Amino acid sequence: MRVVSERTEAEIRTHEVEAKVRVTLRRLAANIMRVSRGSGSSGELGAQMVACIEAMEAYRDVVGTWVPSWDLNQMLDADAADAEDRTFVPSAEDLARWEEDGSSDRILAVSDIRRACLQMTASMLLNQTPQKARGEHDFHEGLRRLKAARERSRAYDQARYAPAPQARKKPKPR
Repeated sequence: MRVVSERTEAEIRTHEVEAKVRVTLRRLAANIMRVSRGSGSSGELGAQMVACIEAMEAYRDVVGTWVPSWDLNQMLDADAADAEDRTFVPSAEDLARWEEDGSSDRILAVSDIRRACLQMTASMLLNQTPQKARGEHDFHEGLRRLKAARERSRAYDQARYAPAPQARKKPKPR
């Protein structure tokens, strides 16, 4: 039996080494973030760094260039990584409801808060006061937006699911 593929051997190999870079880079980045927050495995950092460099060198050997910065940015994009394995595709109706009930705003606010926390942490590690202050500003702005989105969601739920007010009976005269 012979397996036939529309992809060339070079394309298959490129995909393999790119996947290896993605996995090793994400593991290294995740562990560095965890170590920065007080958990993680700092003892594994050296081996993870070497594995990441070896994966990048293998990519260079196969492709002929280093991994482009655009690809590295995509590999480290937490939102893109989170969405990679999702099979659920929201319908237009879902998207409209999420826009109306504040879910979309809540998701964006949480993403902004996460990015602000990363900015503050990186700035603290490098003693970059202006960048840390910007991260703090973005964090508080994200919190404000999250609170507004929750309020919008609460109002939506109340309007949609609260029982309709019933007419009051007039008291009988005495």
